[in-house]
Amino acid sequence: MQTRRLGYTDLKLTTRSSCVVRDEFSVNATTQYALRNTRYGAEVTSLQPPYSMLHREAEDGVLDYCARNNIGVLVYSPMQRGLLTGKFSRQYLTKLAPDDHRRKNPDFQEPQFGATLELVEKLKKIARRNGKTLAQLAIAWVLRRPQVTAAIVGARRPAQIIETAPASDWNLSREDIEEIEKLLGNRQEKLK
Repeated sequence: MQTRRLGYTDLKLTTRSSCVVRDEFSVNATTQYALRNTRYGAEVTSLQPPYSMLHREAEDGVLDYCARNNIGVLVYSPMQRGLLTGKFSRQYLTKLAPDDHRRKNPDFQEPQFGATLELVEKLKKIARRNGKTLAQLAIAWVLRRPQVTAAIVGARRPAQIIETAPASDWNLSREDIEEIEKLLGNRQEKLK
């Protein structure tokens, strides 16, 4: 396997000339540049960007580029490291191990953490109204985009898979999507 470094994007080329692009930091113009220039030397078959209600950078042209070029998009972290499951609170955060990677992540620090806790309380109402969990809502939200092929959902226990799997069958209503967009916009305004 050969790896080429272009900006923040590692391109891993296999002997079959297929390519998996995994962007660890952000999905932006650098990724689009890498995808365009790689297409001449290898077939790009999939992109694996982070994508959630809290991190929407993949919407900045990358999802559309992948759709136009028949590139599968397997998003990861749709529940944003557990933040969009409803299980986090300020108290829960203090109980994380001192070396837990989330302690250094800006999403788990103020002002983002407080704004996310407020958002989560409002999102819970949408999930409950539909007879779903917040985790299912977070996953269904990323899957609402036709460009998204699949969502990679981490689980530590089988019960978590049992909970989240039904999200793939949930098509959010237009009203729910509009309400979520409004809530996300309000959160962004608070963080300015």
